Amino acid sequence: MIAEKIPNKSAFGGKGFQLPIGYIARDGDQGEGKEKPILMGVANLDVDIATPEDRRIAWEVMNMTAQRAQRLRSNPISHWVISWREGEHPDAPQIRDVVQTTLATLGMSDRQAFWAFHQDTDNDHLHLIINRALDGQVAKEPRRDYLLVDRAMRALEIQQGWAHDNGPWTVREGRDGQKQVVRMSRQERSALGLLKDGQPTQAARHARHHQGAPSFQEWVASSPAQSLVETLQRPGAAWDDVHATLAQYGVRIEAKHQGPKSGLVLTSSLGTRTLSAKASQMGRWAGRAQLEARLGPFSASGDVTKLPSARESYGQFLTRFQRGQEGAWERRDGPAQKSYQRSYRSDPDFVVQREQRRAARAQARAELYERFRSEQERGRKEKRAAREAMQKRHQAERADLRDQLRELRLASVQGLHGVDAKLALSLYAFEAAKQREELQKRQAAERTGMCNPTLKKAQLWRDWLELQADAGDPTAQSALRGIRYRERRDQIQSQNGIEGEELAAFEPVLGTLQADIDRRGQRIIYRDALGRAIFTDTGPRIDVHEHTDEQLEAALRLAAQKYGGKIDITGSGAFRERAARMAAHLGIEVLDGDLAHIVADEQEKIRQVHTKDDLELKNRSGIKSHGDRHRGDPEVQPSDEVDLE
Repeated sequence: MIAEKIPNKSAFGGKGFQLPIGYIARDGDQGEGKEKPILMGVANLDVDIATPEDRRIAWEVMNMTAQRAQRLRSNPISHWVISWREGEHPDAPQIRDVVQTTLATLGMSDRQAFWAFHQDTDNDHLHLIINRALDGQVAKEPRRDYLLVDRAMRALEIQQGWAHDNGPWTVREGRDGQKQVVRMSRQERSALGLLKDGQPTQAARHARHHQGAPSFQEWVASSPAQSLVETLQRPGAAWDDVHATLAQYGVRIEAKHQGPKSGLVLTSSLGTRTLSAKASQMGRWAGRAQLEARLGPFSASGDVTKLPSARESYGQFLTRFQRGQEGAWERRDGPAQKSYQRSYRSDPDFVVQREQRRAARAQARAELYERFRSEQERGRKEKRAAREAMQKRHQAERADLRDQLRELRLASVQGLHGVDAKLALSLYAFEAAKQREELQKRQAAERTGMCNPTLKKAQLWRDWLELQADAGDPTAQSALRGIRYRERRDQIQSQNGIEGEELAAFEPVLGTLQADIDRRGQRIIYRDALGRAIFTDTGPRIDVHEHTDEQLEAALRLAAQKYGGKIDITGSGAFRERAARMAAHLGIEVLDGDLAHIVADEQEKIRQVHTKDDLELKNRSGIKSHGDRHRGDPEVQPSDEVDLE
């Protein structure tokens, strides 16, 4: 179970609890097209929540409680999301226990709360909205509350029997065999990739999601960081060498602010945009203190014209990646690189087949990306032409209004004098102001929204891929599966599954199971006769949910057909060993280096069983060697004839 606190940077406005409760309850516009919660509940609120009208009373009560708090300077809303692993489905008592435990852990058992449980994603999850205000005061959130809640999640996993997720706290068996919740060391968290050092910011994660490619912050921690490490290892390295090395990637390193305590940032340009990342995102070794300890006080680059020109840039990398020409980047350089070594894929036929498949896929994605670029450019030209036409139309409308108002002014005072003329001018001024306001607001709305129904909104690469995939484009579907796999790679390595180089077409294979094809999600869910999900084929990966011997064998046979008989195995240690031994029986090559000894042990057991079976077969057939016959019957001589009939 993973608990995450949702940041709430906005002030407590007039709507207050209406927005978060409406969001998790899927009420009003926020619930349009979204799946309703499976279960909802409240704590310390004596109200019904069965209908949207009932829930309106709930958030109004919470708003009034918060508004009565004296000196309400901070937002009293505390929003937590608690998610279970894929395949784990808690019941109502377990969910309520999680709510009460979380409130008690935060010291807010007496606070008003509203919660909703959802199953509209791969992971069942719980939204918990807490009102920190009570009796005119707003409770302070505990220091490092995320650590407290993470420890509570481990305790709940033990209590409710769930698999243990990775967090600051972990579960270990004590000497007495009892499970204990202990805090992991920094080294252990680093080995599991749980440290936030070098992790991309939220903005970078959003950029990665929308562009379907690694962000600048992730890219700068790969090849540029490796080159900088090599530079720092040279004798006599100085700040000029650092500037020159980074300049080869179109990156500059500079102080964020003036002063010796300012951190260092890395900047680069992408068109008209300036991209930035903290230097420490390349690694802890790249912080200002660490670099100054090695190179002396920070020195900014002098004449930038003397720096070498860029031979590689983030923009070039981004273009190649989106065209499908950098598909192995994460596995080679990225933060999601696995800790264990893979055996070398030495099968010549497999290598040829893999390279042909990769080349065809790269060519298809390059053509797809060019189509995307041409559509984007055509859309920009159409939008530019429409904007120019709109500007001319707006100018003509303003000129027409000026002429109309001029005629209206003359007509309103014609033949009038004195007080009557002044009164008529006042009425004219009011009417003229009203017409100008109407025209200005309408034109402003058109400029903002480009209200032209003939134009398509410019789509980002991922959004465009989703549209093409929905239309049935196989290349877009393949690219979308790859993006979704890369997004999930960090979190799925601890889940039971089988991975490999996708060589076969993405379509149902096993006829003995029911195949549910999710076109939108680009996955195939295989179910048994009772409708239970056994495993899910997502393209480069097969997630295994149930793994009896028959079900695991079916998943391995599917993987062998899709991935050319060569697979990687992820998940718990017990699952990986079991799957590796069964793969050895099926003749499937396991590429995980750390499982090589298990595969070899199982192959030796298979060889011994076959040898024993051969001997038993010979004995049952009455076939013995000459030496055996001589030793068993001393009267039989080597020259005697033996009738085998």
